[in-house]
Amino acid sequence: MYMVDAVGEMFKNVIYLDTDSLVIKLLRVDINNEKHIKKYLETHYNLIIDKSTLGNWDIEHVSEKIMARRAKQYLMEIKRDIKVIKFAGLRLNNEQLKQVNFNNFSTGIKNFKQLRPNRLPTGLVLEEYEKQIPPI
Repeated sequence: MYMVDAVGEMFKNVIYLDTDSLVIKLLRVDINNEKHIKKYLETHYNLIIDKSTLGNWDIEHVSEKIMARRAKQYLMEIKRDIKVIKFAGLRLNNEQLKQVNFNNFSTGIKNFKQLRPNRLPTGLVLEEYEKQIPPI
């Protein structure tokens, strides 16, 4: 309900959305000026940008490049060589994040070592397993 209300008739400029995120194409906006972005979003969308109040929206990232595979799976470049990745169940350190690019985010990449808890009667053991980003 909140997403539909926020987007309204401007749905054609929505690139990605899920339960708590919107990625919107900004038109004729200086992306280096957060005040201009805030004014644009509040003027063109039914959004109140104010992270200090619970339930209001916040601008987390401004990006010129994003690839969204599906809900909870996206890669964006927020500045040159600074990437943000969201992939459900995948936690990457900085070295692992450097291996991911827009090409292999769609074609697939393997060998990400992850830890998962394995509950035993004697306690909790962290076991290492391999996680991957499968090809689309």
